[in-house]
Amino acid sequence: MSTETSVLSLDLPEQQEQQHIYFEPKFCCDLELIYDGNIHFHVHKCIMATESVYFKELLEVTPSLNVLDLPTVNTIHDLPSTRDTYEQWITLLYQKEPARFEDCVLPKNQEQTNQLLYYAVSALAHYFHCARIEKDLEKIMIQFSSESNISITQLLEDLLLAETYHWKEALEQLQLDVAIHLEDIRAHPEYDRANWLKVKSATREAILEQALKGFFHSTSNV
Repeated sequence: MSTETSVLSLDLPEQQEQQHIYFEPKFCCDLELIYDGNIHFHVHKCIMATESVYFKELLEVTPSLNVLDLPTVNTIHDLPSTRDTYEQWITLLYQKEPARFEDCVLPKNQEQTNQLLYYAVSALAHYFHCARIEKDLEKIMIQFSSESNISITQLLEDLLLAETYHWKEALEQLQLDVAIHLEDIRAHPEYDRANWLKVKSATREAILEQALKGFFHSTSNV
């Protein structure tokens, strides 16, 4: 869905810039979401309730609600949500096509210097219980976890996210991919790539935990 942004300057003591972002069709917007006091997203209750369990339950209890303050939601890196991350998350809610990796990248000249929106959008999708968007983001994670040039650090960050958000398919794929990079796992008598996921989950987790301790100990001594 396209958005229209208008900036209104109000005569406030600190002259805060008021930003209004409209999601089409503009004339039908019936819910205003306010972030950080001065960023206003004009959206549609039917879209928000359809895509988000959080909004569905909220609007069932308070159907007359027309203004809501949005919370700050931190990523797994403890980075707070921003105007950009909220706008991108809402855009994905309106988007009929599945989310792509290209939908989750900030241009270099914007805030957070080419910081991927991926983790921030994932945090919002999980917080507001947006199952469709979470499934799309999980597929993106699975796709990129198998790339040959991905670092072990990136894999471990994705593994943490998959565990935190209970993304089962991504978690299994990442356990396979991480094992390839960790010598302590490959050398373990229980390890066999073809049958690694058939090993009891508790056993896999214990082996992974031990291997990670060795990995972090070795990197701290470098």
